[in-house]
Amino acid sequence: MRLKLNNTIYIVCAIFLFFHNSCMKNEIELKEKDEKKIVTSYEREYQ
Repeated sequence: MRLKLNNTIYIVCAIFLFFHNSCMKNEIELKEKDEKKIVTSYEREYQ
């Protein structure tokens, strides 16, 4: 029982870390896109 519980915890941690990493990558990509949008909108305002 204890071994099974430990394995479950490891699996949950692995899944969590995997999703966390992919979410972080997506957030970074979204931030870069947002920054580009902000820069282009500023450029339009000041032209």
